[in-house]
Amino acid sequence: MNSARIPYQFRKKQRAARRKLLILGLCAILVGLGAVTAYRNHSKQSGLAAGLNLLHSVGSSVKSVSADTGSCPGAVGSSPKVGIQAGHWQTDQMPDELSSLRWDFGASSGGVNEVDVNLDVAKKTVAILQKDGISVDLLPATVPPGYCANAFVAIHADGNDVTSVYGYKTAGSYWDASDKSLTLSDDINQDYGQVTGMNQNPAITDNMDQYYAFNFQKFNHAIAPQTPGAIIELGFVSNPTDQAILTGDSQLLAQGVAQGVVDFLNGKVAPTPTPTDNSN
Repeated sequence: MNSARIPYQFRKKQRAARRKLLILGLCAILVGLGAVTAYRNHSKQSGLAAGLNLLHSVGSSVKSVSADTGSCPGAVGSSPKVGIQAGHWQTDQMPDELSSLRWDFGASSGGVNEVDVNLDVAKKTVAILQKDGISVDLLPATVPPGYCANAFVAIHADGNDVTSVYGYKTAGSYWDASDKSLTLSDDINQDYGQVTGMNQNPAITDNMDQYYAFNFQKFNHAIAPQTPGAIIELGFVSNPTDQAILTGDSQLLAQGVAQGVVDFLNGKVAPTPTPTDNSN
């Protein structure tokens, strides 16, 4: 991923501020639409009664839309449901709306292909979660339209022309409507680092928090608005040290990802990460 790099902590604050602005904008639109509808419905009324009915209608309009936006039937049930996506897997089968990604097979270095690392770790993450009694979908690059789950995690690995760049990184969905994506990202970030012993890279890119599978506003094949979404870059296949870990102990990597998901489902809120400066 070659987008401009922004330190993790600043990026996190930036995303939170953007999310607040989006919410405020949506509320303003809803109130405006409610007011127009109410005005039309009550245009023939007069005096105090019309004013009271107008206010009541606006309030009802906003509440009903908010409740509808929060529904996600696929995530309802006695057992939590999780989607684990193997990044770049089966990209040749992407739908027309994502045709530009059909031949994007990810990073590659020294005979190691990112897609192979992603799929290996994703499969093992699924197996670990299933042993914990969690319902899990192993997803390819194409996400089912409006995918609903208690958590969605996209598994990727990174690459860079500068082989000294190393470390893993996580990010939550920019378009998050659940207000839980950053928590999911932070839980995975903490547990993956603790389990694997790897260092975090602070360079979060637009390709991460604005990952196509998060963008339900643009694509049909994306997670539902209320599905918490996070992406992890397991490490750099282009860095010798990271590559050795990525290819040498995928079970350990999967354990780190799975532990983060389990902690998230159990309501754990990890502290804000303090990454080392290894982005150059």
